This record gives sequence, C-alpha cells and structure tokens, in this order.
Amino acid sequence: MATSCPRWVSAAAALLLMLCAGTAFGADPSAQPPMPQRNYKDAQYVQLSLGQPNLEDGLRLVDGLPDGLTQPSLELGGRQSLANQIAPERYFYFDVDDTYISGGKNKVQIAVTYRDMGLTPIYLEYDSYDPLRPQSKADDVTRKRVVLTSRGNTEGLKTQFATLEDARFSGTQAGGADFRVFTTDALILTNVSVLRMAHEEPAPSIRVQLDGKLVTFDPNEVQPFIQNNRTLVPMRAIFNALGVRNDDIIWHNDTRTVEAKKGNTMIALTIDDVTVKVNGKVLDEKLDQPAIIVGSRTVVPLRFVATQFGLKVEWNEAERMVILTTLPPAPADPTWPTFPLPPAQPGSTQPGSTQPGTPQPGTPQPGTTQPSPPKP
Repeated sequence: MATSCPRWVSAAAALLLMLCAGTAFGADPSAQPPMPQRNYKDAQYVQLSLGQPNLEDGLRLVDGLPDGLTQPSLELGGRQSLANQIAPERYFYFDVDDTYISGGKNKVQIAVTYRDMGLTPIYLEYDSYDPLRPQSKADDVTRKRVVLTSRGNTEGLKTQFATLEDARFSGTQAGGADFRVFTTDALILTNVSVLRMAHEEPAPSIRVQLDGKLVTFDPNEVQPFIQNNRTLVPMRAIFNALGVRNDDIIWHNDTRTVEAKKGNTMIALTIDDVTVKVNGKVLDEKLDQPAIIVGSRTVVPLRFVATQFGLKVEWNEAERMVILTTLPPAPADPTWPTFPLPPAQPGSTQPGSTQPGTPQPGTPQPGTTQPSPPKP
C-alpha cells in the first residue's frame, strides 16, 4: 500500500501526472518551459519531475554517468534506469541545489514516487555527516545505505518516504551528486523531493599550531577533535610534525600498541588503555582519554604526547587552537674551574691545611682568657 503523501508531494505528483500524460499522448516536450533558476536558501523543499524533459526546481538528475544511465519512459511516464557495464545496480544520481543545503548536518525527508514494477528492493544511498570529517570530499567511509522500500510488482504509482537524521549534501557522490536511488533491475521514477527539517552548521574545526606554524592534517582523514575534554589527533600526522621519523613509529598489531621514539624518549600507547609507558616504565599517572581508533585511523591524546616530547601545550579557546611551543633545553649545572695545586714543600702546608699543634685563629690557647663582649 502506498504511503499517504503530504500536500507538497501531492501537488508535485499531480503536476507530474499531467506532464507524463502529455508526453505519452504525443505533446511536444520542447514546449515545456524550464523551471526558473533561483536562490533556494529559504525554500522549504526542492523537487524534480522526471520525464522528457525533466522539470527541475532546486533538484536535478545527474544523468549520463557510466553507472547512472537513464532514459524517458514514454509509455508509463517518468524516467527509466538502464543497465550498465560497471555494476549490476542501476542508479539515479541526484544533486541538491547548494543554495538550499550545502554541507553540515541535516535532517531531511526524501520522497520518491516510483512505478511498482519488479520484486527487488529499492535502496537509497547518501553521505552521512561525520563530525570528525565534516568537509571530506573523497573516499568517504561515512556513506550510508538504507532500504527505501520493497516492491510488489503491482505496476501502480507509489510514493515512499525516507527520513534521514544525519544527511550531508556536499556533492561527494559520482558526478557531484548528493544522493542516489537504485535497484538491481529496471526502475522507473517519476518524482523526487527533498524536504528540509533541520540543518546544523559543522562545529568549528580544531587547529594545531607548532612554533607559530599550523600543522596540516589530511582533509580526507580524521580531523582533530575533543573527547573527554582532551584533544585527540591522528597519530602519524602529529608524530611526524613533532619530528618523529616514520622508522621510529612502530605498531604492534598483537597488543594494539604504538611506540614512538624521539631523541632519548620513547612512549608507548595502547588502544583503549589509560596506562602508558615512557622509556619502558609504566607511569603512575593515568590518561584521562586513551588512544582510540576512529575510521580505521589511530588517534592519540595530543597534550600527553607533546608534553613527553618536551613541548609546552596551551589552549586558545577563542581560536579553538592548541598551541605547541618547543621549549629550549634545560641549562646544565654550573661547574667551577679547577686548578692544579703546586707540590707541597717540606715544612710548608697547602692552603686550607693545618699542621699538628698549630693554633688556629679564634681558638683559645691554654692559660689565656678571652675578653668578655661589652654589655649593651
């Protein structure tokens, strides 16, 4: 049974059916005026009516990709997916206008109107917002897939909704698209809409400064973040920035322990363990936040690592920046010059030595009295 449509989807579907009917009965597709281009910043929803031509209103179909080939379905209306040689799935790629939603974390409702033909499920795949990698553009491991609906081969026109709590629209899909709908056999879509329910801007990123220069982190990897009031940073990136060579970074897979050596200091951090070793000895002090693995990458507590390697650590709240400063080496203890003494002569004494029986200054002699100090 088809899900009931809200008013905004019903209006779009009505428009779509009229367009599809006109196309099916020989109306000239070129006579349909294109949707006007505008700023969608304050729009409640964007939509796309699929057919020949497509009618775009803040949402467009990214067509012509090797695994996203489609063609108009003249008999049934809408647009039909085509088989490709890259994958068994047949994709529809969709791009949301950047003025409507771009980046950040979004709660949206996506409505897909489709022909109920076939028996395989229809899937929806989208980029999920990851606060640790809010600006990731490639190799996105936070992409999520949900089952949009199953099909019963009734050949009816149905609309299915999917509410996404953590969608991100940053154009990371193929061809710069934001999400895609697909199945493993022929799929006919007639209308797609996106309703904005909530939008959150990404939190300001945490930066790390070392001796006045910013430390760079791969934008496609985990970025510095705060957990348990401690800043965690990608292990290898920070070790390299602090002057630790790759040859001096050792990962023990059996114990999930990383060792890093710089100069005369070697630290050992074990994943999810608050105890640490420095130069082979377990410290009495426990970590507030241990090293952990995020997105297949090891992140380590920045303050502990930097302090052990002799750096001063400060936090600038206004700039959300960790400031690392290399401390000068501690001064050595002062040493006084020594001079060789001349050889002792018979009957003489070295400075600071005494001969037996020689009175010393201030020492009372037998039979003598010391004068009394004057009274006040």
